[in-house]
Amino acid sequence: MDPITAAHRQWVTGHEAAMRTAAAAAVEASNRWRQLDAELSAKFADEGRSDLDIAAAKAANLALNSAYGAFSFHAAKAGMHSAVLQGTQAARQLDGVAQLIAERDHYRHLALHDPLTGVYNRSGLAEHWQTVAAGERLGLVDLDRFKAVNDEYGHTAGDTVLVSVACQLARYGTVARLGGDEFVVVVRPETGALAALAPLWSVTLPDGQRIRVAGSIGWADVIPGDLGATLHRADAAMYRLKRRPVPARSGRRRVRDAVSVPVQPRAGAR
Repeated sequence: MDPITAAHRQWVTGHEAAMRTAAAAAVEASNRWRQLDAELSAKFADEGRSDLDIAAAKAANLALNSAYGAFSFHAAKAGMHSAVLQGTQAARQLDGVAQLIAERDHYRHLALHDPLTGVYNRSGLAEHWQTVAAGERLGLVDLDRFKAVNDEYGHTAGDTVLVSVACQLARYGTVARLGGDEFVVVVRPETGALAALAPLWSVTLPDGQRIRVAGSIGWADVIPGDLGATLHRADAAMYRLKRRPVPARSGRRRVRDAVSVPVQPRAGAR
């Protein structure tokens, strides 16, 4: 149970206890008055008092009991007002605590996430790394010729590309942006993500134009507890991939050459 809920329940319990105490005091005062009235009637009758004296004594007893009852009522009322005041102060404190918690969570989110794409940053990835397990794979993604996108379409278009690629990578696993046009995606092979994740993404720019953006991915087996070593292996795999001679007509070359090439609409398409 969170502290806010616990404090609220404690205040409600105290308020209900005060109500029960006040009600019990009222019942006890009424019963006491009835008892004293009966005792006075019997005593005065034994002493041979006149009915007038008995009535005067009962009136005095009633006045005394009323005064006591009024005192008890106001005392209980004061106690309840005090309880309500304490509850109000506690509620204000809880509001303050809730606001502090919300602010803490907000700043924590900012500290762990990339402000542009909303995915993890390096710090967020490092924290997430405590939950990864052996058997998962890390892909280090580098967009090919991303600078050409910025130069040809502008930096707003470049930001759109980064956001879109991050969202598309997130379909396959946990994503982090390390900086610039470099991403990390952590996947579980049993989900089929390795086979489905192709380094070619279609992006719609702010002006409505669609382009294809290609990239290179270096894969490495996850080393639980050692993010640095895993990233080093993935980086080495990407470096080997980029240095590998690729025939001009190979599929990978076509993918890499597709960067910032507008997608032509099919004939007859609206």
